[in-house]
Amino acid sequence: SVEEAVYSSVFAQLAGGQASVRKNDKKLGDFLAEHTFPGFDASTALPGGASSPVTLEGFLLALATNAADPEQAIMFFVGLETEALSKAAVGQALLSYAKLAGCHVDGFAVPVWEKIASRATQGAESISFDAWGDCCTCLLRILRLKKMCNH
Repeated sequence: SVEEAVYSSVFAQLAGGQASVRKNDKKLGDFLAEHTFPGFDASTALPGGASSPVTLEGFLLALATNAADPEQAIMFFVGLETEALSKAAVGQALLSYAKLAGCHVDGFAVPVWEKIASRATQGAESISFDAWGDCCTCLLRILRLKKMCNH
């Protein structure tokens, strides 16, 4: 996948060509802090002690599973006072959530934003409470990857 290719390249730089990087490596921590939800703490979220090795697989998993703060996503959905969002309302709700989560979304042309929102909600006619967190995670992964590819 594009995501795996982009982040594999980043990992290779962080690890200096080695198979792993220490969990307490500052560059690793800084990168994960920028590309996961605010408040994500690699020292407690990744398994092992402070000097434990983090492999490429662990790095990719941390990025994928910690893209959105589950508690923040739930509170946002609850704030919408609904049990499910119609497909038509999802795009605007996701845009609002992405801004709340600190992702740069300004400057996306409407068709680009609609394509991103459509991908994040693929296969759903409406978004239930249970599916909302997955949509938020997918959305933030796409936005962060797009940012990486634009650099």
